Amino acid sequence: MNFQYRAALKSGTYFQVPLCAFAFGSTIQERLSAIISFGLVQAGEKWWRRATDDQHQERLRTWIKAKPTPDFKRYVNRHLYAARGCEITNVTMHSIDARLAEHDALKEFSEDFSARHGTDPLVRLKSSFIFEVRDGNGVTARELSVLAAIYSVIGNKNGPVMITQNRIRCRALGYKSAAVMQVELTKRKDTAKPLTEWELRSTLEKLTVRRFFVRSTYGCRHTYYSHRMTQDQLRKAIIERKTFAFANKLIRRHEDNAMTAAIHNQRSFLQGKDPVSPDARPLSVRGTPSLENQDCPF
Repeated sequence: MNFQYRAALKSGTYFQVPLCAFAFGSTIQERLSAIISFGLVQAGEKWWRRATDDQHQERLRTWIKAKPTPDFKRYVNRHLYAARGCEITNVTMHSIDARLAEHDALKEFSEDFSARHGTDPLVRLKSSFIFEVRDGNGVTARELSVLAAIYSVIGNKNGPVMITQNRIRCRALGYKSAAVMQVELTKRKDTAKPLTEWELRSTLEKLTVRRFFVRSTYGCRHTYYSHRMTQDQLRKAIIERKTFAFANKLIRRHEDNAMTAAIHNQRSFLQGKDPVSPDARPLSVRGTPSLENQDCPF
C-alpha cells in the first residue's frame, strides 16, 4: 500500500476543489495530480492565514533545519503554503515549483470556467480516495467522479437531498448543469462522454454497497442521498418531508373549520339565538375580549 495513501487514510485528510476540476486535463493522471496540488496549496494557505506569528516561526524553524524540498524558499509565501499544505495532507513533494505550477494551471482553468458559467460548486473529497485512483488500488476513476458529483450536490446539507441521475451524469464530468455540459463537452481534452445508464446504475450500486453514502427512492422516481445519515434516518426524514405538507394542510383545514363554527356561534349569541355548533370553542381574537368569561350559552 502506498505510503501517502496509508497516511491519508489514517489522518482522514481532505482535498477541496472546484467541481470543474473533473473536466481538467487530457488524462486522469494529469487531473489527479492537479487536484492533489490544488488541494494541498489551498489547505496550506488557509492554515497560514489563520495561524499566529508564533506558529509561523515554529514552522519556519523546522523547515530551516530540514528543507521540505531542494527548491524550497522560506521567503516566498506560496512556498510556505505548499510546504504546510503537504504536512496537513501528508503528501511528499520532490519539487514545490512543480506543485505550484499544477495548482496554478487548475486555478486558471477554474477561474476561466467560472467567468463563463458562474460560480462553480466545491467538492470535498477524502485524500485517500484520490491516492487510490492514482495508484490503481481501491476506488476507480469512474467511482471517484460519481462520488464527487453526489458530494458536490449534498455539500454541507444535513438532511436528505434529491439528486437525479441526469444531474449526477453531468457533474461526474465536472459540469454543474446540463446547460454547461452542452457548451463544454466538445472542448474536453480527454474526449470523455457521459456515463451510460448501465454504467451509472452499476457505479451507484457499488458505491452504495461500500457505504460511501446512503440513498432511498420514493415513488420509483425521486432518489434522495445523504453521507451523514444512516439508512433508517434517511427514510424517516423522507417520510417526514413527504407527509409534513399534507399534515399541515389537514391541520389548517381543521383550524379553519373550527374558526368558522366559532364565528357562527358568536353571531348567533349576539342575536340571541342558539349556537349553530354547540361543540365549537368560543371565538377569541387578539385585541378583542373572548366570550369564554361571558355569559355565553356555548
